Amino acid sequence: MTTGRYTLGGTLLAVLLASTTPMALVAAPSGAAAQAATVDFAIAPGSLDQVLARFGETTGLAVFYDADLTAGASSAGVSGNLSSQAALGRLLAGTDFGYRLLQNGAVTIERTEDAAASDGPIRLGAVTVTARRTEEPLQDVPASVVVVSRDELERSGFDDTRDVMQATPNVNFVGGGTPVTAEPVIRGFGNQIGIGATSPSVGVFVDGVIANPTTSLFGVGQSTLDLERVETVLGPQNNNFGRGTVGGAINFVTRKPTDEFELEVGGELGSRPDGRGTLILNQPLNENGSTAARLAFSGSASDGFVDIAGDGPDQIGNDDYNLRFSLRSRPVEGLTLDGSFSFDRSQFDALGFATLESIGDGNPLFPGSSPGESTSDRLMIRGDAAYELDAGRLVFRVNYAESDLEGTTDTDFTTLDIIETTSDTLNRSIGSEIRYEGNEFDLPRGLGGLAFNLGTSIAFVDLEVDGVTDPGQAAFDLTAGGLPDDGSTIRGKTSQEVFSLGVFTEGRWRPIPRLELAAGVRFNLDDVSLTTETVSSGFSAVTVPSVPEQSGSDIFTAFTPNASIKYDWTKDLSTYFSYTSGFRAGGFSPILGRGFTTIDEENANQFEVGFRGNFLDDRLSLSASGFLLKVDGFQSESSIDVGGIPVFVDGNNDAESIGAELLVVARPIDDLTLSAGYGFLDAEFADGAVGPDGQDLEGSDLTLSPKHSVRLTADYVFPVDQLASDGFLRAEYYAQTNFAANDDPDSPRLDGFDVLNLRAGLRGDRFEFGVFVENVFDESYATGLSGPAALGNVTGAGRLGTAGPPRRFGVMAKWIF
Repeated sequence: MTTGRYTLGGTLLAVLLASTTPMALVAAPSGAAAQAATVDFAIAPGSLDQVLARFGETTGLAVFYDADLTAGASSAGVSGNLSSQAALGRLLAGTDFGYRLLQNGAVTIERTEDAAASDGPIRLGAVTVTARRTEEPLQDVPASVVVVSRDELERSGFDDTRDVMQATPNVNFVGGGTPVTAEPVIRGFGNQIGIGATSPSVGVFVDGVIANPTTSLFGVGQSTLDLERVETVLGPQNNNFGRGTVGGAINFVTRKPTDEFELEVGGELGSRPDGRGTLILNQPLNENGSTAARLAFSGSASDGFVDIAGDGPDQIGNDDYNLRFSLRSRPVEGLTLDGSFSFDRSQFDALGFATLESIGDGNPLFPGSSPGESTSDRLMIRGDAAYELDAGRLVFRVNYAESDLEGTTDTDFTTLDIIETTSDTLNRSIGSEIRYEGNEFDLPRGLGGLAFNLGTSIAFVDLEVDGVTDPGQAAFDLTAGGLPDDGSTIRGKTSQEVFSLGVFTEGRWRPIPRLELAAGVRFNLDDVSLTTETVSSGFSAVTVPSVPEQSGSDIFTAFTPNASIKYDWTKDLSTYFSYTSGFRAGGFSPILGRGFTTIDEENANQFEVGFRGNFLDDRLSLSASGFLLKVDGFQSESSIDVGGIPVFVDGNNDAESIGAELLVVARPIDDLTLSAGYGFLDAEFADGAVGPDGQDLEGSDLTLSPKHSVRLTADYVFPVDQLASDGFLRAEYYAQTNFAANDDPDSPRLDGFDVLNLRAGLRGDRFEFGVFVENVFDESYATGLSGPAALGNVTGAGRLGTAGPPRRFGVMAKWIF
């Protein structure tokens, strides 16, 4: 920025700068001193100009910015006893602006993309997160948190949760055979497919609202459409996020309406063949911009990459669209109202399993036939009210979420019409939360500052599964003598209901400015009930007998404490030690033809140590963590089966994982950004663990827990003056070592794999154009085992797996109006 109109501490200066940087302007004398201390902030939300003016008045810092650039932008404000940098990070959270410290102690505010191109020390960015359910700089959080920013999401071409998980060390997944399901695993603990647990181990959240409240996995594959960032918090998170977070939490933070008009249109064509289109519209609804609406829409179609043996090539395709409408209003000073409505639909031809042999050959083949199309619908409605008080912030939230999967699938895994299953899985939840986030206040006798958060939440969760299996005429033709089809069917109906109550509190004491001691506890109550029945008719009753309606209920309670110590050695370097705990309620798991079995509760305890810092004039960012995570009563899939399908969970064993994560981001030169992530994980069953068939599980690896995982990226941006734009080149590399595909120690391990993606293009103020190649070397790999082992062996299909996507290339374009 060499010319323009600048504001100093909120006062307009109308300074014409012919060839002068903001550094030439004079800072307030008290700026350096104010920068080093903590200050009591009580700045209400408002326009960015007003908020920055209040910030300058409060700190005494000289704050320089181009008033033309900040016109129309808004800020959520800040409150609490904070350092100036921490407060500024919160003020700029969710905006398009960052800050840069000048050598004379002043601060300049710049658009994020401008900061990377300006002279002087370049900050990699003050990252803001909600890992502790309140907005704060990542530097302040005593936990291992991986943040994928909006810019990173767009440049990487990420589409959904699975892309985010692949890019995060010590986070893994296996696809559930559909475009909308996935089984996330964090630090060795994850959501087991096909079990009756009352909540997941890894929660997937959208703006803090859980999208997968049970182990029904159809809320997991969240779209990355119009997001501010994605935060992955590793390790138990019960105190912050509530139920469903023994392994960790993945939080999708959406972009909120702003007081400026925006229109963005984009499209992508791929070689599958496949295509995708997006539309984002932001519209202020009144003159002062205090109320605004935002619409985000995307639609896509793909032929897929798994062939169906009975129906010809490329039959497992899918069509989907995602819609989100949101409103934000600030009717009075200090009050912010947010509401959103989102609806996703996906239609696909068949379960996307393939034989391991075909995956290894590079041509994934589903060994059966496709009986019909399946449809998944997901709905989420959310409303928030946040009020800034003199002493803190009061937040009230209500939400409703629903997912419905209907379809017919081939479950004999042959080209013959032997067994066909039609099912309807409906998952609904309604919840509310009230939380108070207190500002830090001074204790008497110079004992430092203290802040409290507290609140309560309730949720009602309902899961209904209705499946009908029809053996079909071919099944009877295969029997001795060719018995006639007598209309045999097997119908399994299950209804699970959970009432969940949580009461939580946390205190943060800062006896000296550089030291924070925090402790909290959450009381968890889950009232669980299940009703199930099996209705078999005709010849099917011989193999799977009818079981009349049976029901069970129980109440599970637990206290989950947490504590942490964090010390700031400098403003850019902190170390921490934390203890967190988690709880997963027990319950009941239905067994087709046998009623149900009970499941014990699961308890987790984790110890973690880590550091986070910025170095070399903020051109280098490092964070590292080491942890020990123990889970008592680990709920894992049993090898006891009906037709080869795991039917219940075993909560009688213990498990533990030891590991570490390392994240590095560097900008060796202004135009080049390099990042690396590495995860080491040793996750296994603990001493004395025994399988349901009596096999020794002690020391066996947990599912989907590779010892080593790596992510490397390089992003180079260079000016293209002839087109008034920037060119970009990007490379992404992901790798992991071999891993256990399930909890059976006799089952074969799946090979590790590595994937390279390349992207290139042009990016201007109003457009972007790019080309890409994903999985450059066309690596063939399986992300996990799926399908019934016993039935697959009988029919000759062998073990089935979920295939990673093969090489794909294409083009993309985006226009901003």
